[in-house]
Parts: sequence; structure tokens; C-alpha cells
Amino acid sequence: MPTAAEAAQKWATNLSAAQPRYVAGVNAVTVAPGALAARAADTWAVNTAAAKPKFARNSAAVSLQEWQQVTANKATDANTVDVEAKTKS
Repeated sequence: MPTAAEAAQKWATNLSAAQPRYVAGVNAVTVAPGALAARAADTWAVNTAAAKPKFARNSAAVSLQEWQQVTANKATDANTVDVEAKTKS
């Protein structure tokens, strides 16, 4: 199992090496993505409207207490990890 530093170095190396492939992929696109998205506007609107009941059901399923607990825990966990990462050097 690699250490965190080894994994980070491998990620950085591989990301740098992949940049030419990324640029080639971008340059291979022949139609502006925004134009394709605009053509799909009606499909988006139909799908969004169809999802409305599910959105309402899932949104209403979370109580205030549950939301507060989960949100506070996520923020606390994320802040702890961030602080620990920034203080280790």
C-alpha cells in the first residue's frame, strides 16, 4: 500500500502525463457543447417536470433534526481533515 505522499506523487505525475490526451480530446470535439445542450432544452424541461414529484418526496423525507445532524457532522469532519492537512508539513 503506497503512502499518502506516494499516492499524491503518482496522481500528480499521471495527471501531468494525461494533459496532451485531454487537450486532444477537447480539440476532437466538432460541435459546441452548448449548441448540443440548447438542442436538448425540450428534453431537459420534460425530464425536469417529470422529476418534480420525486424531488418533492425526497426533499420532504429529511427532517430538520436529521438535516442538522448530518450537515453539522459533515462540516466538522471536513474541517478537521482540512485543519490536520494544513498543519502537517
